Amino acid sequence: MEFKLSDSLIDDIIFAMEDQNKEFLIDAENCCVVDAEFDFEKIEADGESFYSLPAWTSADGYDLLESFTNDLRSPSVRSELRAVLTGGRGVFRNFKDTLAKYPEMLKLWREYKQKFMIQKVLAWYGDLQESWGLERLSIDENDFSQTDELVEDDFVFEEFVPEKHGKIILDQCETIAKEYREKYDSELGIMIGDFYSGLSGNTVAENKFGYICRSQSDEPAGSILFTGFAKNIKTSVCFTDFYVPQNYRGLGLGKVLLEKSLALLKDRGVKRILVLNSIPEPMESLLTGFNFEKIGTGYILNLHS
Repeated sequence: MEFKLSDSLIDDIIFAMEDQNKEFLIDAENCCVVDAEFDFEKIEADGESFYSLPAWTSADGYDLLESFTNDLRSPSVRSELRAVLTGGRGVFRNFKDTLAKYPEMLKLWREYKQKFMIQKVLAWYGDLQESWGLERLSIDENDFSQTDELVEDDFVFEEFVPEKHGKIILDQCETIAKEYREKYDSELGIMIGDFYSGLSGNTVAENKFGYICRSQSDEPAGSILFTGFAKNIKTSVCFTDFYVPQNYRGLGLGKVLLEKSLALLKDRGVKRILVLNSIPEPMESLLTGFNFEKIGTGYILNLHS
């Protein structure tokens, strides 16, 4: 007997798949999920009135945790999750507890998991359709691809206002310096940290413009700021600040910040953006994705070319 797959039924199937303590079946006549143990009688899958759900074990669940962790582009959170995965007992609980410290990452995980599970259910339903002599359900891979970004609504983006956001940028400079000091040995780390924080500190806040990003809990989550050159140069600017805290990396925030900043610069009549210093590798791929061209040790973008 055929049955129709609906959004609510998909949700019920996924919920039942993850319950490792019971066996559930699809009741084709009533188009619902039922407990295989009904009134102390065992209902068997017969491929006609009752169907088995897609196979799902704790090993499958672990593989999904591992896949999400490997795909995650936030180094610090990825490192924590890998430690959980190799930590022995309580992996699933510890995994969720770790993500609970990072609300945006937790949401990313839920979206990632939901899309994966929906894809698995649709593939299972496609097999059933073929067994019924029907055309297999078409699956758009783009609709169920792995999530690598959060939507803009999960963060607050604001134009930079010196009086309001100046302290955030000062704290950010300290964080950047500290990060480089920890990454490299003492003298080299101090030199690199001071260099990068100096790019921002040597520019008067009132001469900067760009975007600031905050989380829904009001924590600073990134910034992109620019400054002009001499007073007689009106259409060229350069980066002074471009930073996303470690806990928020891998969420696509840098991309959104850059998109908004480029729109702002175009509105101001800016024609050329320069990056005059060497930059971290992840930022290189972001800039080249927006058609910045390599020039010496930096990059340039012609906005109106």
